[in-house]
Amino acid sequence: MVVDPGVGSRRAVIALAMQGHFFLAPDNGVLTLLLKAGPADAIIRVENSKFFLPSVSATFHGRDILAPVGAHVVRGVELKKLGTRLALDDVVCLPDICARIAENGELRGAVIASDRFGNLITNIDSKILARYCEGRKPATPRIKIGRRVLVGLVANYESVRPGDPLALIGSRGYLEIAVNRGSACHHFKAGKGAPVRVSV
Repeated sequence: MVVDPGVGSRRAVIALAMQGHFFLAPDNGVLTLLLKAGPADAIIRVENSKFFLPSVSATFHGRDILAPVGAHVVRGVELKKLGTRLALDDVVCLPDICARIAENGELRGAVIASDRFGNLITNIDSKILARYCEGRKPATPRIKIGRRVLVGLVANYESVRPGDPLALIGSRGYLEIAVNRGSACHHFKAGKGAPVRVSV
């Protein structure tokens, strides 16, 4: 499956080699989290049409460029043969996609998605949260969304009464804000982009 809203525009296609893995994607910021996770072995702007299908449409680069280039790489074509090497600064990265520590000492993040149950999933991962709380007294995080503050994390939804809000680390390893048997979206009147602040 390929989702590429910029297909046919001047956006580039990039190939990324990192920690023994290979990624091929539009240069639209979709690889931001990977690029921030550690140094890349190589980033290449895919330009060599030798590895594309003979006829490239303006609306289906997934079929005409991404799939054939991926097949060539799997068969042993070196990334450097695909095009021009890029530096990290040459690649589109989405701003503020990662949680960060602000000048006032808060850990600041945001809601990046909500699931079909109304749970609010943030961009604050468990490792960043643990590092932030480590060595601080008290180490109990205070999670602020809108005007509400949730104190501490719980292990599961049933740790609070039905209808009560909670914060926990979800199955993806990120801080989630939820309501037991309810919708955090409705409860907090919040959705994607809502700021989330953590302090101790």
